[in-house]
Amino acid sequence: MIAELTEKQRSRIPEFIAKWSSLGLSAQPVNHPLAEERVRKAYRAAGLPGPTAFVWFESSLIGAIAYLALRELEELRGAGWLTIGASLGLSVEPPRIASLERLTPDVDRDVLSIVTKDLADIVYDRVYNRVDAKVIKSIDDSLAPAIRGSGWDRMRGSFGAIDDGLPWEVLRLRILTNLPRLSTMVFRNGLGEKARVDWRCLCDYLLTVCGVVSCESPNYLDLNAPPLCWWPFERVCLMSERYHEVRQDEDFQLHSERGPAVKYRDGWGVYCWHGTVVPSWVITEPHKITPDTIINESNPAIRFVMLARYGEDRFVNITGLPVLPLGQYPDLARTATASAAQRIVALMAKTSPNMVYVVRLPPGGWPD
Repeated sequence: MIAELTEKQRSRIPEFIAKWSSLGLSAQPVNHPLAEERVRKAYRAAGLPGPTAFVWFESSLIGAIAYLALRELEELRGAGWLTIGASLGLSVEPPRIASLERLTPDVDRDVLSIVTKDLADIVYDRVYNRVDAKVIKSIDDSLAPAIRGSGWDRMRGSFGAIDDGLPWEVLRLRILTNLPRLSTMVFRNGLGEKARVDWRCLCDYLLTVCGVVSCESPNYLDLNAPPLCWWPFERVCLMSERYHEVRQDEDFQLHSERGPAVKYRDGWGVYCWHGTVVPSWVITEPHKITPDTIINESNPAIRFVMLARYGEDRFVNITGLPVLPLGQYPDLARTATASAAQRIVALMAKTSPNMVYVVRLPPGGWPD
């Protein structure tokens, strides 16, 4: 039983934070043969025959569209196209950290708690919360336009000979009809290993530094390999390439002032300003930001970014709007007061802890 960590063991925690932050955010191309062999081993570990084909996509957005298409095909045709993410996951996915305690009886609960807090939680925050969660949000936001546009044809082209006369247009219509319900299923039912990066780094540390053999990974999961994103079906397994570029600020938040903060090899990307996902034009065409677009933006987080890009002093100078102490107007952040002559709109109470911009509109209001 490991009752406590030695100073030497504690001193190696930063090493594993760095290692797993780097692995989790790896932008290196995927080695297809090695990745496919890992997946075949996972199928075998679950007692399932391996897929007859692997279909690769250059971005997780196109992979997500393919997943939704095959889910709808499952409803239409059944056998041969069933998703096996749930059954495969139950057999081969790493456990949640909450259940790790029963798998490591030779580690004291307090030690496990310390390593979880000082190592696993930090890595999970850097890799999943600050990057991959933003990618998933952008995928959800991009699904409908991509399915209606060129994304659908790019997805179909990846299937090649596996096309098999599938009813693609029927599948597209079904997805678009059910999209609000389906979009939440994409990554919940896939086996995106990023969501378990905390478990992997924790096991790596306990095995390597503390000698906890019960944390040794099964042979289908290489603890030293960057995570994969894949969706298993009976006949095929859908595989996504990793992103090509990742740009972050000093706080590890996604950030780029000139282009996508996350970019895939097919050109699709995620645009962020210090961790806030924004429309691409806010980053690439900042000249389109005006006092009117700032005032009329309904999303407070995006409005904050637009104000930062436009310049707070410039905004005040051009509009002539006063900056008043928020404490004098406690309800301003929650309400808008209107009359025939003017409206008062609170802009970004979070811009500063104690200040809020008060916008007094001229008679007739600002143009919509």
